[in-house]
Amino acid sequence: MSDSSRRGIVNQKDAKQRKLLRSQSPSSEYSTHWDAIERVLEQIHNKQTVEENFETTYRRIWKVVLIRRAEKLFADIKQWHDERLRAIWFKQMAKLAGAGDQRLGSEVSFFQGFMEVWESYWQAISVLPALLSYLERSTERSLLNECMKVFLTSITTSDRSSKSILHTLTLLTYSHEYVEPLQSSDLTVRVHDAAGSCFRVIDGLCEVEEKDGQQRFRDLITKGYLERVRGYYEISAKVLASRSAVAEYCFMVGRWLLEEECRCHTILPRHMNEDLRTLVIDVALEPHLSKKIREDTQPVFALLDDGNARDIERVYRMGRLTRGGTEALNEAMEEWLAAAAQVALGSDAKPEETLLNLIRLDIKAQTIHREALDSNSDMKRTMDKILGHEIRIWCGSDDGVAARKTFEADSIVLARNTTETQVIRERAQFYYDSITQIE
Repeated sequence: MSDSSRRGIVNQKDAKQRKLLRSQSPSSEYSTHWDAIERVLEQIHNKQTVEENFETTYRRIWKVVLIRRAEKLFADIKQWHDERLRAIWFKQMAKLAGAGDQRLGSEVSFFQGFMEVWESYWQAISVLPALLSYLERSTERSLLNECMKVFLTSITTSDRSSKSILHTLTLLTYSHEYVEPLQSSDLTVRVHDAAGSCFRVIDGLCEVEEKDGQQRFRDLITKGYLERVRGYYEISAKVLASRSAVAEYCFMVGRWLLEEECRCHTILPRHMNEDLRTLVIDVALEPHLSKKIREDTQPVFALLDDGNARDIERVYRMGRLTRGGTEALNEAMEEWLAAAAQVALGSDAKPEETLLNLIRLDIKAQTIHREALDSNSDMKRTMDKILGHEIRIWCGSDDGVAARKTFEADSIVLARNTTETQVIRERAQFYYDSITQIE
C-alpha cells in the first residue's frame, strides 16, 4: 500500500472520530478524552511506552478547554494521583504490619519504600507540565505543584483503619532515636539515614504547599514526634535530677542539646534546631536547674573548692539558658565565698598565714570568674561585696597591719613557684593599697 493510501485511511478515521465527537454532549466528549488521558497517565507512572503521541494528547487538552471542562480535568488528574498513591501506601503499610520477627529489616524497607515511591512519583509528574501545558495556561495553575500537594496530603491523611504514613514515619524514627538504644548495626544506621531522606522530602513539600513551609512542617510532626520527644525528656530529666549531682546533670542536658543539634543536621531539617533546643531547655533544664543549685549546695561548693573550671563553666552555661539559673549560681557563689572567707579568718594561724590564705582564696575566685564564669559582672560584684570586703577589713585590722609589715619586709615565704609568688604579691599589694587610699 502506498503512503498516500495510508494517509487517506488515517484521515478517514480522524474524520469519523471528529464527527463522532461533534455528535456527543460535552460530558460524553469529556469522558472520551479523559479515558485516553487516564491511560497516558498510567503509562507514564508505570514507566511504559506511551501509545498516544504528544500532539494527540495536546489536542485532547485543547478540546477539553474548548468545552469548558478544564477545571474538571485538573481536578480529575489530582484525584487520579491521590487514588493511585493511596493504593500504594496501603500496600506499604500491609508489608510493615506483616513483618513479624523481621521488624527492623521491614522498617528499613518502609523508609526506603517511601523514597522509592516519591522518586518514581516525581519522575512521572515532572513530565506532566510539558504534556499538559495548555491545561496549565488555561487554568493559570501549576499542575506540578498541585501534584506535590497531593503527595503531601496522601501521607498526612489517615482513616479509621490505619494511621497516616507520616504518623508511621515519625513513630518509627522516634522509636529508633529515643526508645531503643542506638547501636552501630548496619540496619540501624540505614534507618537513621533513610529517615533523614524522608523528612527532607516532606520539608520540601511543605515549602511548596504553604508560604510558611517551616511552620507547616512543624505542625505536621508536632503530635507524632515533638510531643513524644517532650514526654521523653520530661521523664528522663526528672530521673536524672533526682539521681545525679549538679555537674553530672548539666553534662547530660548539654549532651541532649548536642544530640538534638546533630539530629537536625541528619534527620530533621536544620530549621528545627531552635525548636528542639527550646524544647529540651523548657522541659529538661528549666524546671530543675535553679532548684538543684539552691538545694544541693554541697556539690556546688565542692566544685568551687576544687576550682574545677570546666564543670563550673558547664553549670554556668546551662544556667544562662534558663530563667534564674545564673541568679541561683550567684547565690551559691556568695554563700561559698562567705563560708570560705570565715574559714580563713577563723583559724588560729599566724597573721602572715591568714594573709596567704585570704589571697589564695581571692586568686582562686578570680580564676573561676575569668575561666568559668565568662567574667560575669554580677559575679564580680558578688566577689567584691563578700570576699573583697572581708579582705579589706582584715587588712585594716591589727593582724593585717602586722602581716603587712612582714610582707613588705619580704619575710613571708609566699610560694615555691615564682609566677604564683608574683601573683600573690600583686593581689596582696592591691588590697593594702586600697586600704591606704581609703585612709
